[in-house]
Amino acid sequence: MNTKKNNELQNKYGHLLDNYADGTYADYKTKQEREEEARNKYGHLLDYAKPNNKIYEDIIKVDDMCRSVRKQRAEANKQADIRMQERIEREKREQQERTDRNNAFVNSYLEKKEAERKAAEEKREKAEREQGFLDSIQRMINARDEASEMISKTNAMLQRDEERRKAHEEKMEWYRRQERKE
Repeated sequence: MNTKKNNELQNKYGHLLDNYADGTYADYKTKQEREEEARNKYGHLLDYAKPNNKIYEDIIKVDDMCRSVRKQRAEANKQADIRMQERIEREKREQQERTDRNNAFVNSYLEKKEAERKAAEEKREKAEREQGFLDSIQRMINARDEASEMISKTNAMLQRDEERRKAHEEKMEWYRRQERKE
């Protein structure tokens, strides 16, 4: 029964939609004539034959809202990326500052240790020079003592030699006297 009713409606009103099917390609005057003819012939039925564009308008509105939401999200993501990049750069700067402070501390510590090492080296060298000076004075004192000892030994040796020479001369004198006596 439904198919019979649909066929009746199709036969009765189907040609009305056929006139509008090719209407998109017709010029303005032709469209106006067709609309006038359809109004005269069908009257109030044309109000129901017009397409309901509200659904399409709602779809377009939803699409526009989705686009605006996507745009807002894109802007929010862009802002978040900018903030993240700034945070990363700030953290890099802070890390570099910490590294520079640590390096400065380590360098100052190393310089201090190097200065202490140089001071200790200079102190050691000074002590060595002083010890060398003292050793040379001690050698001079020892040399004086040795020289005094050598002089005393030499004097003693010269005195013995003198005594021997005198004794030898006395003996020789005695022999000479003996030879003269004879």
